[in-house]
Amino acid sequence: MNNHTLKNLSLEEIAALRQSLNVIDIKGSSAQFIATLQQKLDNKIVEIQKSNQTPPPPTTKAKGKK
Repeated sequence: MNNHTLKNLSLEEIAALRQSLNVIDIKGSSAQFIATLQQKLDNKIVEIQKSNQTPPPPTTKAKGKK
């Protein structure tokens, strides 16, 4: 199976994809696949939320001559 990425999706778009998986009809043969997809999206949402909460690194002031 080829792996591809979806770039430039906002948190809201990823969350919408995740929520849509709650309302689709799932056949027994697809249950594990959908569960894995839900977990991947949940992990990505948490990752984005954590990165949004991380303060930027402190900036160092340039030392001037005295």
